[in-house]
Amino acid sequence: MHIVFIAIIAFCCIIILTLLFLLKKIHAEIIIDPQSKLKNYRWLKKKVQSLINKQKDASLPFSILIIDIDNFRRFNLHGIEEGDEVLYKFASQLNKLVLYYTGSSDVVRYRLGDEFAIIFSNFSHTEVIKLTNKILQSFKQNSIQTSFLPDAVFITFKFGISEYKNGDSLSSILKRAENDLVSTRL
Repeated sequence: MHIVFIAIIAFCCIIILTLLFLLKKIHAEIIIDPQSKLKNYRWLKKKVQSLINKQKDASLPFSILIIDIDNFRRFNLHGIEEGDEVLYKFASQLNKLVLYYTGSSDVVRYRLGDEFAIIFSNFSHTEVIKLTNKILQSFKQNSIQTSFLPDAVFITFKFGISEYKNGDSLSSILKRAENDLVSTRL
């Protein structure tokens, strides 16, 4: 009788552990972009909303940066897989640079295409501009190696920034960052 009971408990434990593993895997797939391996837009919306909610208790600055890679089509001309490789390598390098400069890895694949977003918690608009220019200089000076292009690839980008203002919503802060990005393209 005890052996049967122990076997049932062991079986239930295996089932529970399997379910927990599957839930963790599903959760990761929900918030991770498959091409860049960064957090996705869904995660960004939740994180920004959480920061907005915290603003009611404290007034710590945070800013959103949106990056758009310059002339990305040139990579897709070689094929979608090649464009995906550039996206992945750019995203990896961007994440490393943000982690190096801020200690945070809040880099996100922004919606689709070649746009990325970064949440800078406790950084003002001016500080984000300085950090972004350092990141841009690093990309201008350090190439990305790809398997399909024999020459070094140097990537530049345009960016737009929006610092949280009292009363902002998720859509208003993102809209300002997008508008700032559009104005830098002109």
